[in-house]
Amino acid sequence: MLLIAGSLGVLGLIVGWVISSNREPVPPPPPAQPTVEAAVAPLAMPVLSYLPAGTDSVIALQLRAYIESFPEGDDRNPRNALLQLGIPDELLGSVERILGLPLDQIDQFAVGGKLNAGLLASQPVIVVRTRTPFSMETIAKRAKATADRRGERIYYRTNSANPFGERFYWWAPNDKLLIIAMQGSVLDGIPVEGRAGSDHLDQRLRDNVAALLTADTPCWALFESDDWQGIATLAMLAGKKKNGLDGLSDSLTDLQTVILGVRVDNKPTLTIWLEMKSDTAAAGIRDARAGWFRKEQSDISIGGAGSRIMLLMPPRGDNVSKVLKRIFLEDNR
Repeated sequence: MLLIAGSLGVLGLIVGWVISSNREPVPPPPPAQPTVEAAVAPLAMPVLSYLPAGTDSVIALQLRAYIESFPEGDDRNPRNALLQLGIPDELLGSVERILGLPLDQIDQFAVGGKLNAGLLASQPVIVVRTRTPFSMETIAKRAKATADRRGERIYYRTNSANPFGERFYWWAPNDKLLIIAMQGSVLDGIPVEGRAGSDHLDQRLRDNVAALLTADTPCWALFESDDWQGIATLAMLAGKKKNGLDGLSDSLTDLQTVILGVRVDNKPTLTIWLEMKSDTAAAGIRDARAGWFRKEQSDISIGGAGSRIMLLMPPRGDNVSKVLKRIFLEDNR
């Protein structure tokens, strides 16, 4: 449930892993940019071309395009928009500190992993593209990172003063792109210019994104696994508090894929697709939950067909947690 219900919050959480003990103030923002890039289709995001081959799970955000898609008169402050998605404020501050840039200068970022290969093999890779150039040397100096030359490339290795006690490697292929991984060998396999197209991503990921996410979806996530039971069990063992999650593992037997997409028309809307392993499993959940949503959650609707369950709701982190607990936790049935 930590991986599913918290997927929007993970956008900030994973980036926050790489922060060292640095607490320097965020520099003032540079002058406003005269132009803004239009959103591209989910699979056409340039940052995806720097994810490792075989990536099957992705969190992706076209931040600048997402903000600019809000209707005129709405709050277009990046921090406020991300707070509404459930990302903690302290982690947004971490993003600014690591780049030495305000959130307004972050154009796109993505987090990719291989969840289907198991948690130990799914080490995340983070790709951040900025709107203005940054200095990798300045970032490394501020974080007291150590240079690690590998052929023509220079990686920077952080110290272990981060929440998880792990070292991370930073690599800047150019002055607007920062890539972060837990192992330098993962960065070795990423081309300097990125990969053309999206064929390096898992086939099921590409098929699901193409089928279920519209071209104007600037914020999305997809998690794919054949063993959600095992993931839930490990997550619960690692957690200090169960928070009523007993029985979660057994309830995820039929789950295959979780897909989330945030679009902005008249107002931001979150769509969640749950791909089950059978039509019967999906129909059972839809039939059992439809009445509850109509009666108790008028701003959330449930639908879908075949092996898919579709949920529509305002994009708030508490909504995601509440809905998925209602669907999957045995004591809420």
